[in-house]
Amino acid sequence: MNIGINILFFKPGEMGGSETYLRNLLENLQKVDQTNDYTLILSKVNADAFAIRGHNFHKLVKNFAIPSVGWFFRGVLRNTLKVDILRSAFNRLDVDIIHHPLTKLNPNRLKAGSILTFHDMQHEYYPEFFSEAELADRRRTYRASAEEAVRVIAI
Repeated sequence: MNIGINILFFKPGEMGGSETYLRNLLENLQKVDQTNDYTLILSKVNADAFAIRGHNFHKLVKNFAIPSVGWFFRGVLRNTLKVDILRSAFNRLDVDIIHHPLTKLNPNRLKAGSILTFHDMQHEYYPEFFSEAELADRRRTYRASAEEAVRVIAI
């Protein structure tokens, strides 16, 4: 099986428990799985954040990190023409499934099924700890991501 792992928007040193989870996941998958092929979908910002030791693990670097030219054009096209060039890029990948380990599907509506790791929903219980912008983003994307995923890993 060809498995994509979407870590484009991973921010080294800024993600707390999600980062610990992701690092342990990748380290241990390389130890225990020599059968499946994995493509780590990274950005230029985080491309060197993970050591690849398994022969069946590969890096694919896309230029969509915030900020970047890809990020800018993606935003312009999504907001004006309702076209997501990142979705198109993901749909061209030769993968059977894509794991999104950072709580939301980004991009969403992919040809390959999506597995989502959902880390927390603390904004539902403690909204006072979040800015209005963060609350709006979480409310817009978290439920939709969980509903779209073919499987959800809840931590």
